[in-house]
Amino acid sequence: MRISAVDLVCMDMNFQIYICDLGLTNKQCAAIIAAAEKCAAASGRYSAYTYAKQTLGCRDYDELAMECVAPTHVAYQTIRTSLHPRTKETDGHDVEKSGPTPSSSSHTKTRGRMVLDEREPHIVKYDSVEEQRQSLEMHTDKSEWTFLIALSEYGKDYEGGGTYFEATRTTYHLMKGQCLIFPGKLKHCGQKIANGSRFLLVGFLVEKDDARDISSASSETTVKDVTSCNRAE
Repeated sequence: MRISAVDLVCMDMNFQIYICDLGLTNKQCAAIIAAAEKCAAASGRYSAYTYAKQTLGCRDYDELAMECVAPTHVAYQTIRTSLHPRTKETDGHDVEKSGPTPSSSSHTKTRGRMVLDEREPHIVKYDSVEEQRQSLEMHTDKSEWTFLIALSEYGKDYEGGGTYFEATRTTYHLMKGQCLIFPGKLKHCGQKIANGSRFLLVGFLVEKDDARDISSASSETTVKDVTSCNRAE
């Protein structure tokens, strides 16, 4: 799998909503879903990893965590390199950049680095079997950026559903392997599914002042940082 996504398409410039293709194959999507279903069955059901009732924390299960390493890494690097690029101050220190590049004479305030939240990523499952898994109410995420990776095919694996944004009054339907990226502060919800099953791999990126630069680490180290298994509580 490539390091970052190609064909990042801006769906709404004002609200910074993007869609891209991560290069996930049908086999990779199926493997993540199979691991999630196996782990959910072993623990009894999908638990309330977030306030939603249809979520499963990937880091709680070794097998699921390993299946999610590659797509999580690509989504993370895409946001870091394309949507939250870095620049340098005149004294040479690295800083995060979310606006225009400062002139050589300006002083830029150092910001925290964008990293994957230590509890992320997680799986979300929508289906028509249980009422509490049919939809997800309007909410915001505790993140700077959120990514949703479609593991199911709209129109084939499920009907209905989609991610709705209150600000734009738009519902986005993703094809399998596509990734929806947006600021966590945007109010959104999961539309009610009509039939079938819809699986998403979701991750939250947050700003950490004391985080080291994950993007400059080696590939193996970065993957361990992004999705380590069975973290200590």
